[in-house]
Amino acid sequence: MIRTATFHDVPFIVSNIYNNLVLTSKAIPEIKATTSTAKQQQWFPLDKKRDPRYPLTVFTVNDNIVGFAILEKFHPRSAYSITAELSIFEMQGYPTYQVTESLLKDVIIRAKILDFFSIIGKEKNKHFEFSLLMQKKFLFHHLVHVFDDDDKTLNIYKNHGFEIKGKLTKCLEKLGTPYNVHFLQLIL
Repeated sequence: MIRTATFHDVPFIVSNIYNNLVLTSKAIPEIKATTSTAKQQQWFPLDKKRDPRYPLTVFTVNDNIVGFAILEKFHPRSAYSITAELSIFEMQGYPTYQVTESLLKDVIIRAKILDFFSIIGKEKNKHFEFSLLMQKKFLFHHLVHVFDDDDKTLNIYKNHGFEIKGKLTKCLEKLGTPYNVHFLQLIL
Protein backbone atom coordinates (compact mmCIF):
# COMPACT_ATOMS: atom_id res chain seq x y z
CA MET A 1 0.00 0.00 0.00
CA ILE A 2 1.16 3.55 -0.69
CA ARG A 3 0.26 6.45 1.56
CA THR A 4 1.43 9.98 2.26
CA ALA A 5 4.20 10.01 4.87
CA THR A 6 3.90 11.97 8.08
CA PHE A 7 6.39 13.87 10.21
CA HIS A 8 6.31 10.93 12.64
CA ASP A 9 7.36 8.42 9.94
CA VAL A 10 10.73 10.12 9.47
CA PRO A 11 12.63 8.49 12.38
CA PHE A 12 11.77 5.01 11.08
CA ILE A 13 12.58 5.97 7.47
CA VAL A 14 15.94 7.46 8.46
CA SER A 15 17.09 4.71 10.81
CA ASN A 16 15.80 1.70 8.86
CA ILE A 17 16.15 2.73 5.22
CA TYR A 18 18.08 5.94 4.57
CA ASN A 19 21.01 5.53 6.95
CA ASN A 20 21.26 1.81 6.25
CA LEU A 21 21.76 2.58 2.55
CA VAL A 22 24.22 5.39 3.33
CA LEU A 23 26.38 3.10 5.44
CA THR A 24 26.14 -0.17 3.50
CA SER A 25 25.68 0.62 -0.18
CA LYS A 26 26.61 2.95 -2.99
CA ALA A 27 22.95 3.89 -3.49
CA ILE A 28 23.05 7.20 -1.63
CA PRO A 29 26.06 9.38 -2.47
CA GLU A 30 26.63 10.37 1.16
CA ILE A 31 29.44 9.20 3.41
CA LYS A 32 27.95 9.85 6.87
CA ALA A 33 24.60 8.87 8.35
CA THR A 34 22.18 11.65 9.21
CA THR A 35 19.83 12.23 12.14
CA SER A 36 16.06 11.93 12.17
CA THR A 37 15.85 15.50 13.42
CA ALA A 38 17.86 16.80 10.47
CA LYS A 39 15.65 14.98 7.95
CA GLN A 40 12.46 16.04 9.76
CA GLN A 41 13.59 19.66 9.46
CA GLN A 42 14.52 19.19 5.79
CA TRP A 43 11.46 17.21 4.73
CA PHE A 44 8.83 18.89 6.95
CA PRO A 45 10.02 22.50 7.33
CA LEU A 46 6.56 24.06 7.62
CA ASP A 47 5.67 23.43 11.27
CA LYS A 48 5.80 19.64 10.90
CA LYS A 49 4.01 19.88 7.55
CA ARG A 50 5.29 19.30 4.05
CA ASP A 51 4.70 21.54 1.05
CA PRO A 52 1.86 19.68 -0.75
CA ARG A 53 3.52 20.33 -4.12
CA TYR A 54 6.40 18.05 -3.07
CA PRO A 55 4.90 14.87 -1.59
CA LEU A 56 6.74 12.27 0.48
CA THR A 57 5.07 8.87 0.17
CA VAL A 58 5.74 5.50 1.75
CA PHE A 59 5.21 1.93 0.54
CA THR A 60 4.01 -0.33 3.34
CA VAL A 61 3.66 -4.06 3.79
CA ASN A 62 1.48 -5.10 6.76
CA ASP A 63 1.62 -1.48 7.98
CA ASN A 64 5.46 -1.55 8.00
CA ILE A 65 7.31 1.01 5.85
CA VAL A 66 9.59 -0.77 3.37
CA GLY A 67 10.23 2.05 0.89
CA PHE A 68 9.63 5.72 0.25
CA ALA A 69 9.52 8.25 -2.57
CA ILE A 70 10.07 11.97 -2.29
CA LEU A 71 9.58 14.82 -4.73
CA GLU A 72 11.79 17.79 -3.97
CA LYS A 73 12.69 21.05 -5.64
CA PHE A 74 15.09 20.37 -8.48
CA HIS A 75 16.78 23.76 -8.17
CA PRO A 76 16.26 26.78 -5.89
CA ARG A 77 15.87 29.22 -8.81
CA SER A 78 12.19 29.90 -9.52
CA ALA A 79 12.33 29.21 -13.28
CA TYR A 80 12.97 25.55 -12.39
CA SER A 81 9.67 25.30 -10.49
CA ILE A 82 8.17 23.17 -13.30
CA THR A 83 10.73 20.45 -12.52
CA ALA A 84 10.91 18.25 -9.44
CA GLU A 85 13.61 15.84 -8.30
CA LEU A 86 12.42 12.34 -7.49
CA SER A 87 14.19 9.93 -5.16
CA ILE A 88 12.97 6.43 -4.42
CA PHE A 89 14.51 4.20 -1.76
CA GLU A 90 13.61 0.77 -0.48
CA MET A 91 14.59 -1.27 2.52
CA GLN A 92 17.18 -3.89 1.71
CA GLY A 93 15.69 -7.36 1.53
CA TYR A 94 12.41 -6.39 -0.15
CA PRO A 95 11.63 -6.99 -3.83
CA THR A 96 13.22 -3.91 -5.35
CA TYR A 97 11.19 -3.82 -8.52
CA GLN A 98 7.84 -4.24 -6.75
CA VAL A 99 8.51 -1.38 -4.34
CA THR A 100 10.19 0.86 -6.92
CA GLU A 101 7.65 0.29 -9.70
CA SER A 102 4.72 0.93 -7.37
CA LEU A 103 6.21 4.12 -5.96
CA LEU A 104 7.32 5.32 -9.40
CA LYS A 105 3.84 4.85 -10.90
CA ASP A 106 2.29 6.67 -7.93
CA VAL A 107 4.73 9.59 -8.13
CA ILE A 108 4.23 10.05 -11.88
CA ILE A 109 0.45 10.28 -11.33
CA ARG A 110 0.97 12.78 -8.49
CA ALA A 111 3.42 14.84 -10.58
CA LYS A 112 0.91 15.11 -13.42
CA ILE A 113 -1.82 16.21 -11.00
CA LEU A 114 0.59 18.76 -9.50
CA ASP A 115 1.25 20.02 -13.05
CA PHE A 116 4.99 19.43 -13.18
CA PHE A 117 6.53 19.63 -16.64
CA SER A 118 9.37 17.30 -15.79
CA ILE A 119 10.72 15.03 -13.10
CA ILE A 120 14.41 14.43 -12.70
CA GLY A 121 14.79 11.69 -10.21
CA LYS A 122 16.97 9.16 -8.56
CA GLU A 123 15.81 5.70 -7.65
CA LYS A 124 18.43 4.00 -5.58
CA ASN A 125 19.08 0.62 -4.11
CA LYS A 126 22.21 -1.30 -3.36
CA HIS A 127 22.63 -2.13 -7.05
CA PHE A 128 21.87 0.95 -9.10
CA GLU A 129 20.81 4.54 -9.35
CA PHE A 130 18.63 5.88 -12.10
CA SER A 131 17.33 9.26 -13.07
CA LEU A 132 14.05 9.80 -14.79
CA LEU A 133 13.23 12.84 -16.88
CA MET A 134 9.53 13.02 -17.66
CA GLN A 135 8.37 15.60 -20.19
CA LYS A 136 4.69 16.47 -20.24
CA LYS A 137 2.74 16.88 -23.51
CA PHE A 138 2.88 13.23 -24.63
CA LEU A 139 6.66 13.07 -25.09
CA PHE A 140 8.42 11.18 -22.35
CA HIS A 141 12.19 10.99 -21.98
CA HIS A 142 13.73 8.69 -19.43
CA LEU A 143 17.35 9.30 -18.53
CA VAL A 144 18.87 6.47 -16.54
CA HIS A 145 22.13 6.26 -14.59
CA VAL A 146 23.37 2.69 -14.08
CA PHE A 147 26.63 1.77 -12.40
CA ASP A 148 28.80 0.06 -14.99
CA ASP A 149 29.50 -2.91 -12.70
CA ASP A 150 25.80 -3.80 -12.70
CA ASP A 151 25.31 -5.77 -15.92
CA LYS A 152 22.02 -7.26 -14.72
CA THR A 153 20.37 -3.86 -14.31
CA LEU A 154 21.99 -2.53 -17.49
CA ASN A 155 20.50 -5.44 -19.44
CA ILE A 156 17.05 -4.96 -17.89
CA TYR A 157 16.97 -1.40 -19.18
CA LYS A 158 18.36 -2.35 -22.59
CA ASN A 159 15.67 -5.03 -22.89
CA HIS A 160 13.06 -2.31 -22.34
CA GLY A 161 14.42 -0.11 -25.15
CA PHE A 162 16.91 2.07 -23.28
CA GLU A 163 20.08 3.03 -25.16
CA ILE A 164 23.45 4.01 -23.69
CA LYS A 165 24.01 7.72 -24.38
CA GLY A 166 27.16 8.34 -22.37
CA LYS A 167 29.40 7.37 -19.49
CA LEU A 168 30.98 9.26 -16.61
CA THR A 169 34.24 7.70 -15.45
CA LYS A 170 34.96 7.53 -11.72
CA CYS A 171 32.36 10.19 -11.00
CA LEU A 172 31.62 9.12 -7.44
CA GLU A 173 33.35 7.22 -4.67
CA LYS A 174 31.49 5.12 -2.16
CA LEU A 175 32.76 2.62 0.41
CA GLY A 176 36.31 3.25 -0.83
CA THR A 177 35.56 2.40 -4.45
CA PRO A 178 35.25 4.84 -7.38
CA TYR A 179 32.34 4.09 -9.72
CA ASN A 180 31.60 4.71 -13.38
CA VAL A 181 28.04 5.54 -14.36
CA HIS A 182 26.35 4.86 -17.72
CA PHE A 183 23.66 7.23 -18.96
CA LEU A 184 20.79 5.49 -20.71
CA GLN A 185 17.80 7.10 -22.36
CA LEU A 186 14.37 5.94 -23.45
CA ILE A 187 12.12 8.12 -25.60
CA LEU A 188 8.52 6.86 -25.72
